[in-house]
Amino acid sequence: MALTRDMQRRLNALEDAQPLMAALAIDQQERVRDRFVDQEGPGRRPWTPLSPVTIEKREKDGLIPIRILSARGDLAGSITYRTDGRGFTIGTDGAVADYAAIHQFGGKAGRGKKVEIPARPFLGFDDQDLEILQEELIDWLENP
Repeated sequence: MALTRDMQRRLNALEDAQPLMAALAIDQQERVRDRFVDQEGPGRRPWTPLSPVTIEKREKDGLIPIRILSARGDLAGSITYRTDGRGFTIGTDGAVADYAAIHQFGGKAGRGKKVEIPARPFLGFDDQDLEILQEELIDWLENP
């Protein structure tokens, strides 16, 4: 279902869209956190499995079960949102920004940048996210 002209007009006329944007953002924040449980990124694309070296190191450090991007839960716990009343963004808090970026986009890491980290995107909107957001928006506008 798409936004009707009347819905678009009502959305544009909202004096304070902050509650709506916060509700949409909170739902999307939870969907991003669910990706850590499901071990997949936007579009339900599975994350690249951990390397045997990483698995061995984690076992040695007692970090079991061995979950991708979830050894301690810091990254999933850092997922935040911001809204300006006209939209929202989903991201991570500043404490894990570098760690989050290397895992979102992939690249070289470690001492001397000798370790290749595969991209394991956890942020982003896929078609299902957009469909859910649109349904929530329509429901909000139909039932103010």
